[in-house]
Amino acid sequence: MPEPGTIDTAQLMRLSGLTDRRLRELAEEGWLPRPNHGEYSLVPAIQGLLRYYRERDAKRVVQDSYDSIASCAAAMHIP
Repeated sequence: MPEPGTIDTAQLMRLSGLTDRRLRELAEEGWLPRPNHGEYSLVPAIQGLLRYYRERDAKRVVQDSYDSIASCAAAMHIP
């Protein structure tokens, strides 16, 4: 059970939909606090995820139409 004020990696993975590896990458990039023994500081972790998602969404460029299915798939990151 996590310490008060923390969230363990498994819980953060479920809430965020991200893998443990991606969470660690976000911590390395400065979006999240670094985990301590598999636990993240709760409030900074949630704030970091919200900031990450907000900034990622702001950078996304979605068009109303595309020249081809391939260009749409590429823009939407669909294989």
